[in-house]
Amino acid sequence: MEIMPMEQKMDRTMTEALKGAAIVLMVIHHCFGFPNWYLDGISYAHWTFLGQSLDQWICVPTKICVALFAFLSGWLYERKGSFSFRYSWKKILALLQAYWLQLFLCFLPLSIALGTYRPNMWSLWENLWAIRDNIVLFAWYVYFYIFAMLLLPLIRRYCMGRGKCMDAFLPLVLCVAARYAVQTLPIEQYLLDALDNCLRYFPCLLSGIWFRRYGYPRRWELFCAKQKTVFFVFFLAVIYLAKKEVPQIGMLNLEIIYAPFAVFALVCLFSACRERSRAIWRFLGRYSLQIWFFHSIFFSPYTAILTQKIAFLPYFPPLVVLWVLILCIVPAIFFAEVGKWIHKLIC
Repeated sequence: MEIMPMEQKMDRTMTEALKGAAIVLMVIHHCFGFPNWYLDGISYAHWTFLGQSLDQWICVPTKICVALFAFLSGWLYERKGSFSFRYSWKKILALLQAYWLQLFLCFLPLSIALGTYRPNMWSLWENLWAIRDNIVLFAWYVYFYIFAMLLLPLIRRYCMGRGKCMDAFLPLVLCVAARYAVQTLPIEQYLLDALDNCLRYFPCLLSGIWFRRYGYPRRWELFCAKQKTVFFVFFLAVIYLAKKEVPQIGMLNLEIIYAPFAVFALVCLFSACRERSRAIWRFLGRYSLQIWFFHSIFFSPYTAILTQKIAFLPYFPPLVVLWVLILCIVPAIFFAEVGKWIHKLIC
């Protein structure tokens, strides 16, 4: 029996489903990974397992959601096959439009109305790029994406195309070395943190490029083709535990290994699902960027005073996640449609 390679399975509908899975992980991560974000009066059913609380099980492993998005960004970049700065600017502007729409139409007016934010020019400038003191709390991916898309044409031109091994190790070594180097720079801490975030996740994006270009090991694909669904559930559980216990070694973020194989297992699971089930994940993936930004509203120090108690109304953790996603859907669709309308108006 002929086995369909991963690059054929990873069509548009599959990448949408993968983004859907990643955004659900992100909502779980933010809802239950950071108890210090909760306002007074917030409560939910506190579950423990093997002597550890829910936030201990959630916080580190579910952060792989960012690595999944970064991997998919690299995969889609390589699949597009356009490595010019012009293409990079196009993608950057598309992301900024989605972010600025929510910043200026929702978060900024609401924060000012609540009296929690007093605008000034410097703060607004930093919020334009989500560098510091973010009103849209989870928008830091904006500056990472700008960093990545401006650097990718150079990396693609000068550090890749030298064979499998060199393409895997040269950019990785440069990123890890740079991560050590930036710690010595005489700049403010928030800029150091921003650079560290960029260099931590840039290798995950590069791994997406590498796997799209060279493919997954054929023997691995043949082995997995013989396995049943339960194998991939178990495999994802192993990745989850590995991410929890060994997230990185030194400055090397091990999500460059976890993310590609989590994507592989998820693709196999989604391939085994009925189309109707997969459609739900695709729907969430289609609006994942808007959901990413909008669910900040429940945790941002500027808006949580009004919204956080609403998010935790269901009390039971799975229902909280479902409820937060439901609350985000209509605004996400609205901002996506407004973005499309503006794009048509300009173009």
